[in-house]
Amino acid sequence: MGNGGINSATNLLVVLERRLKRNLPLVGLICDSVPTGASYMKTCRALTYFFQPKFLLNLIAWVFAHIIISFLYTSVALGRYEAPGDYWRKSILDKKLVDCKRICYFVSTVDQLTDWRDVMSHAQQARKNGLEVKEFLFDDTPHCRHFTIHIHGATGGHFDVYNDVIADLWEDNKL
Repeated sequence: MGNGGINSATNLLVVLERRLKRNLPLVGLICDSVPTGASYMKTCRALTYFFQPKFLLNLIAWVFAHIIISFLYTSVALGRYEAPGDYWRKSILDKKLVDCKRICYFVSTVDQLTDWRDVMSHAQQARKNGLEVKEFLFDDTPHCRHFTIHIHGATGGHFDVYNDVIADLWEDNKL
């Protein structure tokens, strides 16, 4: 499901902070095709991206997803909950949850699930929060495939960029 990774990461950060009574020290964060925006349609796209409405079971799942999202956004409108996308965007930069000074973003203009502008705006927000930020905007990789797109028989390209960023974060080099 779309946004599953950032949802899991955010929930993990919250649970760890509650149990450890402190933030999680990280050498850096890599955001691969996240975070997206928090609108109803973006959440809907994330949950229904792989459903094909032409099949009855997928059509039923698609309708069910809209019902769930409708209840969620009704609660958001009533002030009961924060929009999930807003919560995720805020949480991974929350110093109460994460002790991290560096963050790197990978996204593509051809990604049909994540709007690259949402990711780039989050990078600007991270920069304003004092984090060292690096952004990679590709024009040829699908959703969450920036790492694997050139692995088979190829060198260079995005695979090396991704590996270099991971190595720089791990070895505490400047991004």
